[in-house]
Amino acid sequence: MKIISLKCNSCGSDLKVNEDTKFFNCSFCGSSLALEKSGNAVFTKVLKEIKGDTKAILKTSEKLLVEKQIARLDREWKRETEDYDLEDIEKGGGVIGSILGLVFFIIFAFGVFQNSQQSSFHHSIPAPMIIFFMLFGVVIFFSVMASIIKSIENNSDRREYEKRESVYEKRRRALLIKLKK
Repeated sequence: MKIISLKCNSCGSDLKVNEDTKFFNCSFCGSSLALEKSGNAVFTKVLKEIKGDTKAILKTSEKLLVEKQIARLDREWKRETEDYDLEDIEKGGGVIGSILGLVFFIIFAFGVFQNSQQSSFHHSIPAPMIIFFMLFGVVIFFSVMASIIKSIENNSDRREYEKRESVYEKRRRALLIKLKK
């Protein structure tokens, strides 16, 4: 066992310690010290400083972990939103267009029905025109129905998207709060 001479990093007093010692207290000021070796150099370090360094490293590591969690959450959200047709969700799925189309169809159908009840109607409009108007009415009807069905689907998708977006935002806010601590 070799005894080495050192200075206390806290009070500057001369100290003599066994070279195999890892931790000790200064016999003058009572500071807890660690024996540090770097190549041929041997010196002391106050343990409070080491503890402070360790806390700083731990805090930095925790911060990096939370930043990584935020990045992962953002990537997952981006992947998840690719499953949705955001254009249809943002437009509202054409609900107003569907309603206007349905109103137009009802007015059109009512007009054709009213005119078909009049006896002069059959004589003034040729049969091919009547068939054309009826087919036109059917096409409008099915177009409106398809639009209404699409609107219902989009409303369901929008609600599901908003629910998932709310969960994502809540998790992200919680991580940001954790990051600021």
